[in-house]
Amino acid sequence: MKKLTSRALTALLISGAPVAFGVDPISSSKNLPLTETTVTVPVTVPATGTTIIQVTPETRAILQDRMQRDRAADVAAAMQIKSEAEAQQVLDSMLADANAAAIISATKERARIRTEEAGRTEAARLENIAFLSRRLRGEVAVTEAPASYRSRIIVADPITGIQVVRKTQPRYYDNNQRVVTYRSMNEVPPVLIASSKLNRVQVQAVAGSPYATTLVPVERRPAEYSSAGAYAVTYSVDPNSEVTRDDILFVQGSTDFEDAYSQDLVVDLAMAISDPSLAGANFVIEGHASAEGDYNANLALSQARAERIVREMVRYGVSTSRLVPVGYGENEAEYPAGAADNLRATDRRVAVFRMK
Repeated sequence: MKKLTSRALTALLISGAPVAFGVDPISSSKNLPLTETTVTVPVTVPATGTTIIQVTPETRAILQDRMQRDRAADVAAAMQIKSEAEAQQVLDSMLADANAAAIISATKERARIRTEEAGRTEAARLENIAFLSRRLRGEVAVTEAPASYRSRIIVADPITGIQVVRKTQPRYYDNNQRVVTYRSMNEVPPVLIASSKLNRVQVQAVAGSPYATTLVPVERRPAEYSSAGAYAVTYSVDPNSEVTRDDILFVQGSTDFEDAYSQDLVVDLAMAISDPSLAGANFVIEGHASAEGDYNANLALSQARAERIVREMVRYGVSTSRLVPVGYGENEAEYPAGAADNLRATDRRVAVFRMK
């Protein structure tokens, strides 16, 4: 196993070479000895093999999701909302991590993970944040992105060996509406019910709505998601503000961040949204999954991960009143369940839009 020094890894990042962290299930450091002050994290670097980045227990705690919710209680609370003030209280209870103070002291609450642990440079952070702010304002195209914005994950077609360049294809309905459906009102995530009470999203029965006939088919989506009893959550976005990342990684089946790089990218987004030029703008944070496993489970996990990202942004100063987490599951996956895993991995992504 080849190891890179932090200086060598930093040089790779400055040069713009994408670096993939923790995405190779074959490469593992689980059997490596841990020190009293650090935890080892496997990092896959293209063309060089696997290296190990040391992170402190404090950083490891940041990566873990300590917030456990009682969904039945959250649904009941959302259904009983009678005013906008109550709706905001419900959102705060679900998206503001009250346990964060128990993990990190108040003086360090908004301190960023060290660049060495994230495998980045301060210059890359600042350059990326500046670009994200412009992109979220709709002022710049993704093709104009700097090297610091590039995904660290390189994916090659398993047959041709040619690098795959992700082409996101969000589905827009009339007035740039985004739409996701649920089998019943009881399955609509509580955060979205509360958000609808604040007019940030709309929740409506599919029957009798335009989506009863215009909803784009999804191969593995059960019929119940477009039946008479189904409900749709809709909202309008600015397509020119889209930011999509396929390298914010999570532990399999979990809402824990896979590595410090992933958490650091989320903080970049929080900093960009906090730019004074975007004051007053609201944003949707979408979670997307690849098309394998159970459709229902994919939808639920993508929602949980979107909420985790929002909680992380709130920790770094963004108000819950400006963020809406929405899980899409595999509804917009480009590759089928039988495709190679490295291709399906590009469908496991996070998308951010400025809402209209």
